[in-house]
Amino acid sequence: MKERTLKLTKANNELRKEIKLCGKMEKTLRVSEEKYRLLINNIPDVVWIADEKCNIMFISPMAEKVLGYTPEEIYKESSDFWHKNTHPNDIERMKAAYESFYGGECKFEIEYRFRRKDGKYIWIYDRCVMLNFPINGKNYAYGIFSDVTLQKQLRDELVFTCKNKLNIVNSILF
Repeated sequence: MKERTLKLTKANNELRKEIKLCGKMEKTLRVSEEKYRLLINNIPDVVWIADEKCNIMFISPMAEKVLGYTPEEIYKESSDFWHKNTHPNDIERMKAAYESFYGGECKFEIEYRFRRKDGKYIWIYDRCVMLNFPINGKNYAYGIFSDVTLQKQLRDELVFTCKNKLNIVNSILF
């Protein structure tokens, strides 16, 4: 009886240690998840996860600020959403880049125009990576995109200004 009591006491102490360790691990996980949520919800870019058919599995809440659509609206339409809102002059190039990426191309990095909910087109700088841990036998692209409309406009204005100044200099010299 005494031996049995010692074994049970020892087992009980081990369980208490494991419970305490689990509690610490849960707290660490909660803190880590909160940091992740704060980052994803506050960076000015949009984080996304999609399968090879461009079905959006996750998109960060910043999508509403950048695109005008809530994540729920995007999930509802999934791949159709992306294809129908990409500018007609950019859709084939964007699809080809995405298909190449899923075909083994190491890099997906592309700029294209996208129609916001208000009907205006913005320039998107989109890039992603493939992580080697399939979920339910499927690989997913993990990406992030930025609205680079202002940068594109400023670059175009700078090119225009430089060309005009060059023309003025050429007309004076020649």
